[in-house]
Amino acid sequence: TVLFSLFQEFIFFVKTKFQALIDGPSSGVRRCVCNFKDMQLTKFKINIRVGQRTKNIGKAYDGAEINKKWGETELAKRLARKKLRENLTDFERFKVFKAKQHRNRLIREEMGKLKKAAKTE
Repeated sequence: TVLFSLFQEFIFFVKTKFQALIDGPSSGVRRCVCNFKDMQLTKFKINIRVGQRTKNIGKAYDGAEINKKWGETELAKRLARKKLRENLTDFERFKVFKAKQHRNRLIREEMGKLKKAAKTE
């Protein structure tokens, strides 16, 4: 059984209760030992035999369409949004700031109207 950590790496062998052997043929992560504290596990898993080569793990990974499933998760979407925000220019950040101000102003005005209508009733 293979579990997946956050960045599409496979845990295919648990070395100790603190460490696992990981491999990420599709993400470019070479086979290495990694601490569980440094990983965030996901719900995806593939059944493979013990001691599989990287090439065979990659085939199983592609066959299970893990990238597609990962892209649909909320965590992946949140990470993509975060990366997009990091790459904004100063002017783009300013435009986002102004759009938020405008949205909040509209919400505040509508809430004021609703409160006023509720008060008169």
